[in-house]
Parts: sequence; C-alpha cells; structure tokens
Amino acid sequence: MNFQDLKLCKTSLEFLEDLGFKVPTAIQSTVIPLVLKGQNICGRSPTGSGKTHAFLLPILEKIDLNSSTLQALILVPTRELARQIFEMLKPFCKAFTDLRVQLLVSGSDRQKSIEELKKNPHIIIGTPGRVTDLAFDAALFAFTNLKICVLDEADMILESGFLPELGQILGVLKETTQILCFSASLPEQLLHFLNKYVRHLQYINLAGEAITAPNVSHIAYPTRHRDRLEILDTLLKQINPYLALIFASRKENVVKIYQYLLNKNYDVAMIHGDLSATSRRTTMKRIRAGRYPIVVASDMAARGLDLEGVSQVINYDLPYEEDFYFHRAGRTGRHQATGLCYTLYDKDDLDKLLSLSKRGVDFLHQELVEGRWQELKPLVKKRPTKRITMDSEIQKVISRHKKGVVKPNYKKKLKQEIDEIKRKQRRAIIKKDIQRQKNERYRQVAKQKKESQL
Repeated sequence: MNFQDLKLCKTSLEFLEDLGFKVPTAIQSTVIPLVLKGQNICGRSPTGSGKTHAFLLPILEKIDLNSSTLQALILVPTRELARQIFEMLKPFCKAFTDLRVQLLVSGSDRQKSIEELKKNPHIIIGTPGRVTDLAFDAALFAFTNLKICVLDEADMILESGFLPELGQILGVLKETTQILCFSASLPEQLLHFLNKYVRHLQYINLAGEAITAPNVSHIAYPTRHRDRLEILDTLLKQINPYLALIFASRKENVVKIYQYLLNKNYDVAMIHGDLSATSRRTTMKRIRAGRYPIVVASDMAARGLDLEGVSQVINYDLPYEEDFYFHRAGRTGRHQATGLCYTLYDKDDLDKLLSLSKRGVDFLHQELVEGRWQELKPLVKKRPTKRITMDSEIQKVISRHKKGVVKPNYKKKLKQEIDEIKRKQRRAIIKKDIQRQKNERYRQVAKQKKESQL
C-alpha cells in the first residue's frame, strides 16, 4: 500500500513526497481510512510508529480552509508533547498556505495566546488545563463547529489529573464531532470515561504482536542490593553513550540521580513535570543540540520527549505499570536503528521481569564484573524438552501387533507405522537444529552489539 491508496488530496501527496514519505506505516494504513470515514476510534499505540501523522493527515483532509472556525482540537498531557505536534504541523502550513494552527499550553504567555486566538485558528493543540481556561473561563472560543477531537497519550492525560477538564470539553461537543483516542495502555478508569462520553467507539490494537522493536536488546542487570547509583555510574562509564535516557518512576529519584551524576561531572540534563516552561524549553534545545549525552526523566515527561538517536535506555527502576516499560524501551531502536535497554533490578522485581518476559521481552541476563560483561543464568528457566525415544515407540508398535490377531498385510501396516515414527523423529531433529541456528545467530548479534559498545 502507498499513500495514493489512502485517497489523500493532491496537496498532501505532493508534500509527503517532498518529505520523502513513500509508504505509510502499518498504523497509518489502519487509522487513516477509518478517520476519513468518520469513525470514532480508540487505539493502543506504541512509540515511534508514525501515529501522529496517522491523525494529522486525515485532519488536514477534513479542514475547510475557507471557514474561519475552529475545526480540530488535539489534546495532550504535556507542554512538550503539544509543542512537538505543533512543530510537526508547521511544515504542512507551507503546503496548506491558509491553514492556521495555534498552540495553547500552560507556561506560555497567556495574553499572547489570547491575541493569537483572534486570528481564528483552524486547529488548536494544547493541554486540557489551558484549553479549558481560555474556552470556558475566558470564553474566547467555542467548539460549535469542531469536526475532530484527538486525545493523544490518553492514559497520561488521566495520570496527570486532567480528567475533569477533559470531561468538561467532551461534555459540550456535538454528537457529530469525531473522537480519536490514542493510548499506550487502556486502564479501566479511562475505558469507563470514554464509554460515558463517546458513542460507537471502535477499539483497535495498533500495537500488534511486536510490543518491542526487534532491533532493541533488553538487558536485565542485577543490583544484588548494592547502591544503584554506583552501578549506574559504572554502567555509564562502560557504555559511553551517544544519548542515554535514564528513567525513574518517582520525581524524587529523578532529582537524586541528576544530582549524583552532576557531582560525578557528567554532562546531564533532567526532565520532569515540575520544571518551569522556560527551563523545559531551554533544556530540550540543549539536548537536541547535543550538549547533554545523558538525560534523566520521569515517566510523565517521557511522553513529551521526541529525541533522535537515543542509543541506550536505562531503567533505574521498573515502572509501576508494565505498559510504561514498553514506552520507555520504545525511545531507542527507532527507524530501524539498533538500541539497548538496561534494567536494574533486585529480587523484589523478579515477578515484574517474569511478567514482561511472558509478554515477549527476551531479557539477556548480564552484569559488569571488573569492566567486562558477564553472562548470567537465564532469568526464565526453560522447560526441559522431552526426549523423543524412537526405539521405545517402535517397540510399543511391534508389541501391539504381536498381541493382536494376525491380519492380512500386517507387516505392511507395521512398516508404515514405524516409518511414520521415524519421519516424526527426523522432523523434530530438523526443527530443533533450525532453532539452535537461530539462537546462535541471535547470540552472535548480541555479542557484536556488546563489543561495539566497548
């Protein structure tokens, strides 16, 4: 499938070609036709899958540029994510010359936002708090002609405590307004909320079977109740990252890690939800300029980070929600690049690691010993394969024929049964050998990746 098959307008197709986008991603192929048909959707979506363009492109198809009314609203949990989408839309304004887009986020100049609203934007991208402030408290715009409302990273909107503001917005929308919801996880509270406000919602799993990118290696690193900060220091010196993201579940740990690494003379930046808008913008500019090869972030802030070239992700601890692990790991190995995801753990974390293993995360179990990587026993013990005892099976068949009444062609039937047992044995051996070769190739690739980090 190509973009022409999605029945996008000529302007969009020409602009996508200029950008070098030739083939839609799997998510774009699924979502764009549904949005163009007017379907309300709620999709579980992984990071780095082309999801944002999956809703931006059909929104552009639906905007009436001759109208001076607000027609699309995109709601996100963080200022950084709002700015990221705003920057992604900017190039399209060159192709759709009359398109007006406005960013509404807390921490920005409120009076300037009010002045910009007088230009009657077609699309508003913002956080629920600032949008409700200017739409309801200041009564500066209405949703009367809104065609589409997007809830991006909806689970984090919920975690951020924006559910009352979100309910206030959805509560005034017309039934004809199309709702698009994208979320890494679908907690029960979010599902109840959506069912309350959205009719005929189609749930789709955009994550598919491959929850983690196949080009990302996952390493479980045992702490053995040692100081995690010291282990982190050792690990960073070993891997010498191009750009590493260190995740911690609690803001207090983010600050602690940042201060520790700063005292160790690392070039490190810190991103969490309590940073001022000015500090956050300045920090992000410096990260993108390559000033900081190490970034410490909270799960909340991670949803707003879109950084190219992340070489390693380090989990200082495991997240409270399993789905957040995949969101963390999804920051590396993007666009077919290789990536590494390290997880520091102790015995109390084993249940979480085993649960992640069941969901498809193939952990390598390793630690650094005197500057060298040491392979440890597998985290998940493989069940011993049953030996195929061909001789005993054949003997059973022979005994069965001896005990029974001799029938015509019994020798022929006996031979056929024995041949079938031998064929099964050969197939089992071939299958086992193929699996062994796959495992060997995988170990070689993993070894090459490790050596490239030395």
